[in-house]
Amino acid sequence: MSQQEARMAVAQAREQQRQRALLGVAWLLTLGLAGACFAYWHLRRNRVLLAGAHRELKAAVAEKEVLVQEIHHRVKNNLQLISSLLAWQSSRSSDPAVVDELTSSRARIQSMALVHDFLYRADNLAHVRLDTYLAELLNSLHTSLNSAQQPIELSAELDAVVMDAREASAFGLLVNELVTNAYKHAFTPRPAAGCTSR
Repeated sequence: MSQQEARMAVAQAREQQRQRALLGVAWLLTLGLAGACFAYWHLRRNRVLLAGAHRELKAAVAEKEVLVQEIHHRVKNNLQLISSLLAWQSSRSSDPAVVDELTSSRARIQSMALVHDFLYRADNLAHVRLDTYLAELLNSLHTSLNSAQQPIELSAELDAVVMDAREASAFGLLVNELVTNAYKHAFTPRPAAGCTSR
């Protein structure tokens, strides 16, 4: 074998080695591309599935919110019915102590009904803004408890505080008791008096 043939054999061996290396690289690129296509398809499919699940959850939440609002509306209506029955019973009684107790019970029930009314009208079913709730509660109490014989001026300075609906109901009952007691017992007979809530 001559030197030239030896060089050609070495060159051919190198060329074959280079071709095998290129073929290996091409094979790895093909596998990588196939893997990337599969991963893209898998991610896209998962995104579609998640979007469908998200739509279903959103629809379920909207349905639950409507049902909860309906429950609050029915509770409010039932409490209003009880309040009306107490008012009717109060109008039939001639005993001032009974009338007073029925009026107090009616005010308590109205304060609970007011929370359910707020929740029925609210965007957020779990929380109540106390400033608007208490302003309406105080106005309702003032209307029912104020008398022409001893007019009382009621003013309120309320901050915008948000409270859980259950806590707001209990807090409303507490405010109801405090204001009712203030109207009944805090003022001695005089031409005009005032009560401020903060």
